[in-house]
Amino acid sequence: MTHRIRGRSALLCLAIAGTSTALAQNTPSTELEEVIVTGSNIVSSLDAEKRGAPVEVITAEAIEKTGANSLADVLASNPSITGGAQAEQGSGGRGFVNLRGLGTQYTLVLVNGRRLSANDPANVLAIPADAVERVEVLKSGASAVYGSDAVAGVVNVILKSSSDGMHANMTYGDTTQGGGATTDLNFYGGFETDTSRFFFLGNRMTRDEIRATQRDITSTSDKRRFGGFDARSTLGSPGRIGGVAGSPDLIADPTRVRPGNYSLNPADYRSYDAATDMFDTLATGDPSIISNPERLTVLGNFEHDFGDGAVTFFATGLYFQMKENVWNAPRAVSFSSVGTIPASNPYNPFGEELTDVSYRAMELGRQRDENTAATRRLSGGLRGDIGTWQLESALTWYRSEVVQKSHDTFISSRLAEAVNRSGPTAFNPFCNACNTDEQYRGLLGTRGSDIGFYSDIADIRASGSLFNLPTGAVQAAVGGEYRRERVTVDYDPLWVVGGWSGLGTVDPYDLSRDIYSVFAEVRVPLLAPRAGSDVSPLELSLAARYEDYSDFGTTTSPMATLRFATLDDQLTLRASYGEAFLAPYLELATYDYNFSYSTVLIDPTTGNPIEALIYGSGTPDIKPETSKTVNIGAIFTPHAVPGLTVSLDYYRIQQNDFVPGTTSAQGVLDGTDNGVATYGTNIGPGGEDVIVETYFYNAGERRSSGYELNVNYALPELSVGKLSVDVGLARMASFEVQDGNGGLVDIVGGYDPSAGDFFSTGALPKLRGLMGLNWEQGAWSAASQYHFMTSYRDLSVSGEPIDHKIPYYATVDFQVSYALGEDGRAVDWLPTRAMRLTLGVENAFDREVPFVVYRNNYNSYENDLRGRYIYARVNLDF
Repeated sequence: MTHRIRGRSALLCLAIAGTSTALAQNTPSTELEEVIVTGSNIVSSLDAEKRGAPVEVITAEAIEKTGANSLADVLASNPSITGGAQAEQGSGGRGFVNLRGLGTQYTLVLVNGRRLSANDPANVLAIPADAVERVEVLKSGASAVYGSDAVAGVVNVILKSSSDGMHANMTYGDTTQGGGATTDLNFYGGFETDTSRFFFLGNRMTRDEIRATQRDITSTSDKRRFGGFDARSTLGSPGRIGGVAGSPDLIADPTRVRPGNYSLNPADYRSYDAATDMFDTLATGDPSIISNPERLTVLGNFEHDFGDGAVTFFATGLYFQMKENVWNAPRAVSFSSVGTIPASNPYNPFGEELTDVSYRAMELGRQRDENTAATRRLSGGLRGDIGTWQLESALTWYRSEVVQKSHDTFISSRLAEAVNRSGPTAFNPFCNACNTDEQYRGLLGTRGSDIGFYSDIADIRASGSLFNLPTGAVQAAVGGEYRRERVTVDYDPLWVVGGWSGLGTVDPYDLSRDIYSVFAEVRVPLLAPRAGSDVSPLELSLAARYEDYSDFGTTTSPMATLRFATLDDQLTLRASYGEAFLAPYLELATYDYNFSYSTVLIDPTTGNPIEALIYGSGTPDIKPETSKTVNIGAIFTPHAVPGLTVSLDYYRIQQNDFVPGTTSAQGVLDGTDNGVATYGTNIGPGGEDVIVETYFYNAGERRSSGYELNVNYALPELSVGKLSVDVGLARMASFEVQDGNGGLVDIVGGYDPSAGDFFSTGALPKLRGLMGLNWEQGAWSAASQYHFMTSYRDLSVSGEPIDHKIPYYATVDFQVSYALGEDGRAVDWLPTRAMRLTLGVENAFDREVPFVVYRNNYNSYENDLRGRYIYARVNLDF
């Protein structure tokens, strides 16, 4: 599909820009005159990859060869993108982008040049791969152009604007280890006339869950055989009974009190033995490791020219809905948080009042959490010419809601009443999963929360020529933007007052802020263009953006880039410097934001696991993070080897006032991190023995640096067909964080939680890579990809380096396709204009994910638990 540029009125259109040299050569100059590329508001005819800031372009053709279904899948294989792009493993049915390992919050995601989301990491699962014309990845800080969040870089998704007819495809895939069967349906199309362009797409995806027992590494909570620790729970079945006079902790003997039964004979209760009686939440509870989402996406993109192309109206609409069930281990309750179990309870075999009793409701089955997410986004405006300047203005409306429901949650007051009943409907916490529906009646409810993210944006920008120098025209861009961001969180009334068993109180909140910004950019040609070219071989670009936030004040971000083309444009040298910032999320800057969760930590005084309740909150003292980024690179396109492009870039990023997420709860226990730890038997509402208080804060400085190499070579056509090779390598040279003494320590080649925040990984291998080989001949085509990351050091659960390495991890993907009805190969029996059949396999050799001691699990943001995944796809063109 070719995206046409009509005259100068469309100079600001985000269209194909240098993604294919052949396309540019075969298209009239009036059709692909000048375009905007991510990282600048000034138009240029220069290829995207050869501009002053490092921009990598992923075309629709390249996306098709990966077999990707969503944008998250596309970005997951990029070596410069770590962690969070791996979709839907531990991320609540969402997929994120994490450039250069800094964290998902440091990468700004745009759609057609404007923000996709607000005050939350952008969910790139919302964009189906078939809707993407190309993706431009700017690997440099760019707050001078885009404002907050563009610290590590920017991912700009350019949507298709038209289509040659109607298309449909269906993909079905399944894993060879069980679970995860996926069906993906797409229907899309559009039209293009002399004045209008339209594209629409509908997508529906469903996938089966993968359960803990379906994979070896998640088949047990006792990770000692993998080199980790025993994370089984003391809240088991039958439950632990403490406080019986003159007795140790007791448990109903499962050999005498079988499931579904109870006993009033104290002799049927034996001493509690942690080694055998702790509850394996994975092996026995068998929760979801990967959920079973249903996703629906509807997307449209429209353009219309008025007045012979003098003015263009454009609009983009996106609706995304995701529903999923996450199944957890059966619900457990500690009566230390509920109240006293009286001696008069008809099932109390000990005849005395007790409080230190736990019970896991195995008879209820797996606990179901239900998540629903909906995103609605509309963006539209006008662009056109005013003299020699091009003007563009747009409004963007964004709404995203996440509703979370947790079913079969115990209501504290009702449970307290139930254990105090005198009849047969009294609740029995002493049995082996024997309570009936009648005994549960009225005790359970659905706990829920509703989170909303909202933004309204109005922007205006202009670009044109200021004046002429002997070396050429000085180009400029100016503009302004107003943005209002808001986040709301509501909880069910019972949660607000602390009525759910095992949970404290929570506070709903409604936070907002207004942001005003102005920006300017200038591009100065320092040498006159060579004969036959309209681009200066030596250009300097300067940009700055001033922003005023209603909650924390003002900030100014500058940026400068320098580009020099030499050796008859075979070699391009580039350098850029930019300052960027990350405005603190609204929740982090207030005590109104708080959360809690239970986990297992290691008690440093005993070396044993301990049930812990973690509290976290924001703080109004938090400040914006700032950064400085330097990029130096070179692009080599030798005339002697047509089709070869080699690029090499070096980057260095310095972050100040870095916010490492919440304080490490384990670090608080170990005394190496800020926070408060309070010990006591069953002091937590869920029977936890330690409560850890953490908070968000500005930790200080972080520095990172590295090299990125990309080689793309399309070989001359051979008798065996067309071959092309793609190689991408990302080498992390350093990643320095502050140590306990305020100095910097380099943790590259290791695992460190401070390198992974929000939905990110803490893995810092020195080298990541992708090697691809593509082949085409006639109706056949094939592609293979080799993804790898080198080994890195592990940490103990206390955060200390240990003699354990997470091993080298590599996977291989294959795909082969056969086309019918294309390129004149008519097939009489084919009911459609064309058909393409594709068979592919991801992780062809079924590589197992490696174990990470610090996580006591695998690296869910980078290593795909599914194992070998085989899929088939049918594409139909009507």
